[in-house]
Amino acid sequence: MYAKKTLIPFLIYQDLSHKTVKSIVLNDRGISGIYLILNKVTLDYYIGSAWTGKFYARFSNHLFNFNGSKVVKNAVKKYGVSCSAFIVLELFPDIVNKENNKKLLNIEDFYLKSLLPSYNILTEAGSSFGYKHNETIRLNMKANYSEQRRLAIGSLKVKAFLLVLLKQWNNLL
Repeated sequence: MYAKKTLIPFLIYQDLSHKTVKSIVLNDRGISGIYLILNKVTLDYYIGSAWTGKFYARFSNHLFNFNGSKVVKNAVKKYGVSCSAFIVLELFPDIVNKENNKKLLNIEDFYLKSLLPSYNILTEAGSSFGYKHNETIRLNMKANYSEQRRLAIGSLKVKAFLLVLLKQWNNLL
């Protein structure tokens, strides 16, 4: 089903604790493609894709802000960011948009199925189909979306809005 590809990374960032890495990745914001996050201690890895201009966001979200894969987050917290590498496996030749995003996901899917990354929970690019939450997480989600919580959150938003209005009113006086 999938053709063979020779794995020759486009970019490799190994010293992620160094301050200049953020600026280096920032310079690559115009590219899109497939990336791999490698744990240099365990040799486990995560594969993902980034839209045009989103490599820096994916890089910083996974490795510094911890807004990505929980498995990557736990590994970085345990081993440190200096034990990770961010590798751009392949560039996507076009600017990614809604029409050609499926092509990018197909390339990511090729890497997921070929390299079988241990840090990826989902085995199909762009889909959470087949992922099952455990019972504890389901109960937590249910509690977070209870009627009482929704009313409380709505009430807090109204209070915050009223405080802003009150401050603006006081500034006018």
